Amino acid sequence: GGAGVASTDACEKNGLRVAPLQEETVRKLERVVPPLGTSVKNPVDLSYFVLFNFSLMEECVKILAADPGIDMLIAHVSHLDMMMKALPTPEEEVLRVLARIKKDMEEFPEKPLAVVLAVESDFEVQRRKVEVRERLVKSGMCVFPTTARAARALSHLAFLREVREKRAKGEAFQDS
Repeated sequence: GGAGVASTDACEKNGLRVAPLQEETVRKLERVVPPLGTSVKNPVDLSYFVLFNFSLMEECVKILAADPGIDMLIAHVSHLDMMMKALPTPEEEVLRVLARIKKDMEEFPEKPLAVVLAVESDFEVQRRKVEVRERLVKSGMCVFPTTARAARALSHLAFLREVREKRAKGEAFQDS
């Protein structure tokens, strides 16, 4: 979908490679992600199914984080307006699931997770999303308004990781 393409473009523009998923990871995703209008390849696209079952994102993040070929993740939360039609308090569901995802990611401390809360066109939806963002930031999550900003931040983390790894090996670092 559009968010996946935008995420891939933003990552590549910032020097990050969107790695293919291992076969085992794809099989695990296929067991939980509905087949219609979705993608279990990198980038994973949950389509509109996540609107009615937001915990699907948690299941997928756990599976993706366990893939040894994945160094970092971007979770894109969009369409809060549609979630408002399906759930009485979607922001509470988003907060609950993202809190569980944050807890799940403690098992993978070397893999940063960036959450993208896309800007909404509806003022009321955006106001509620700002409240969600503030609560997520207070909880210690890294939240960005666009995939481009998330990819830029992750790119800086990847650069820092590379410098530290070279330093640990006693190698000199040269910026290309």
